[in-house]
Amino acid sequence: MNLVQRLFSFTILTALSLTAHAQSYTFEAITDFPDINASPIPYYRDTGGSRNVLAINAEVEAYRDAFATATVTFAGESGTYNLTLNTLGELDGDCEYRVSINNTIIDTVTNPSVTVDYTPVQHTFNNVTINTGDVIAVSSNAVSNGQIPEGEAFAFARGRWGSLELNAVEGTTEPQTLTDLSVTVTSDLTSDNPQNDNSAATEVGSSTTATLTVTNASTDTVATGVILTVELSEALTVETTDSCTLDDSTLTCDIEELSPGASVSRVIDVSFDEEGTANITASVQSDQIDTNNENDSNTVSFNVAAATSDATVLPTDTVDNGNDDNPIITDSPDAEVTDSDEAFTTEPVTETPATTEPSDTNNETSDNPFDIVNTTTTDEATSAPVDTSAITTGSGSGGSSGLLFLMMLAGMTGLRFTRKGYANLTH
Repeated sequence: MNLVQRLFSFTILTALSLTAHAQSYTFEAITDFPDINASPIPYYRDTGGSRNVLAINAEVEAYRDAFATATVTFAGESGTYNLTLNTLGELDGDCEYRVSINNTIIDTVTNPSVTVDYTPVQHTFNNVTINTGDVIAVSSNAVSNGQIPEGEAFAFARGRWGSLELNAVEGTTEPQTLTDLSVTVTSDLTSDNPQNDNSAATEVGSSTTATLTVTNASTDTVATGVILTVELSEALTVETTDSCTLDDSTLTCDIEELSPGASVSRVIDVSFDEEGTANITASVQSDQIDTNNENDSNTVSFNVAAATSDATVLPTDTVDNGNDDNPIITDSPDAEVTDSDEAFTTEPVTETPATTEPSDTNNETSDNPFDIVNTTTTDEATSAPVDTSAITTGSGSGGSSGLLFLMMLAGMTGLRFTRKGYANLTH
């Protein structure tokens, strides 16, 4: 009979046994202890010679003289039990065995010396209180008695054991009811997911509404003390909690009672704050023994990308405003240009009759950075005098208008401006 067949047979036999003898339980080492690596020293399943036991690989020196541990969570009736541990005596050493409840050692026993390898040995632990949900652990070590040569040293016994039996002390157990709770998590973002794997793609700044549904699949048991716990990734911010309590990144929802076949939902709103993977994981528990732990939790995942923007970025241009330290930046050729130190606007220059007097080109006391050397000049193209008497170069809008006019005039006539005046480049 292979391991799968043994597992199937054991499940059927256990169900029949629990029906007829609800106060006796047998846990097979290789099939009923789901965690056989509960300590740094691991067990392996030794099925050679129909032994069907857990053992320690003593060929690894680090595994010698140290304890390995296997654990199982008790789902039976709370009460007081007499325990029987079934081990194998080995010729090459007398191994020690421990039984613990919730990490508390009940007792430590030692296999006797035997004359036949793999001799069955039983150890009893009486009047042990075990409650529903307690963790039962069995530990053993690999030792050598220095009597069986192996290579250049001696062989080690491997702490082999095959099963743990629990027999209730009469009148001490309390019947325990059974139920089957389940929880699902859905999101409005996952409804269009073609993979149907309870995941969705979104982006930073978006949000989602998640629905958490707890169902009692039992046909005759009211689930009491029902608690829904929701773990959220740090990249999520909870916006609404729907009667649940938020503590850091954990939501706790007290549902209390749930009738057979009934369901209840909680709805929360969350927003996405960071890129990466964000998860919402819900789990449920109650006062009763749950007959199916595989559906007691559920997760919805989100692949969060960087936020995208619909805004159009216009090209920028630089306008020379005569200020090298603070140029004008504009994204439109029609934008109004203003000086960063002194606002000005361009205005048309109105000609007035020339009434100016000759100015001293060497006047060092002038406050105007651009004094006009002559008030009139001759346009080479037309040989007509150009009247500049209407140009003012002081501060304010008039000064700025005059400055712009002179710059335009220089381009047309070839005038060159200096700090104290200008010169006609063509003359």
